[in-house]
Amino acid sequence: MVDATQRRSSGGRPRDPGADVAILEAARGLLGEFGYDRLTIEGVAERAGVAKTTIYRRFPSKVELVTAAIDELRPPGLFPDTGSLASDLDAFLAAAEQGLRDPLAMRIIAALFGSIGQDDGLFDTYWRGYVEPRRASFRELFTRAQARGELRDDLDLEQFIDLVGGVVMYQAVRPSDRPVASRVRDGLEFVWAGVTPDGRSPFADATSDRMTRT
Repeated sequence: MVDATQRRSSGGRPRDPGADVAILEAARGLLGEFGYDRLTIEGVAERAGVAKTTIYRRFPSKVELVTAAIDELRPPGLFPDTGSLASDLDAFLAAAEQGLRDPLAMRIIAALFGSIGQDDGLFDTYWRGYVEPRRASFRELFTRAQARGELRDDLDLEQFIDLVGGVVMYQAVRPSDRPVASRVRDGLEFVWAGVTPDGRSPFADATSDRMTRT
């Protein structure tokens, strides 16, 4: 996806970065407050203090505007290679936990889920621009784990990504006083027997190491 601040008008004149920031911030705010259905270009223009034509030059449709607005909510591309599946997952969960502390981000995700079935291209755009980059990150993480022998060679990674993503999303929206990362780790304890070569949790050794060092 092209960063909005990199876009140029048809005449070749550079875009105003200040307007880009204002438009995307306004779109995120209105999306979190009113949801996708009630978000309008007019409302975004009014809150951002720009003309509607300024928005349309950058984003020809509401779908493209919303996709660009939520793009900044996604974490960096690939998870760091920390050397083990347990520590890779811990690094991911730490980043996810931080993102899930943002009330606006959670309201935006809820708003998108409520409108994702609309037949205006929102689902396809959301999947390509928001979901698939995360799946690619998980795919890389689990491919590394397979290469290290931490996951079964015959494991269907796409189904495993679905499973892990489902656990993360459910725990993200489930009311609880416990941290999301801790609940996700507990939830995944039920699946390791079927996906690791020896049936053991990848966190078992990591937990023992931490206890030994303390």
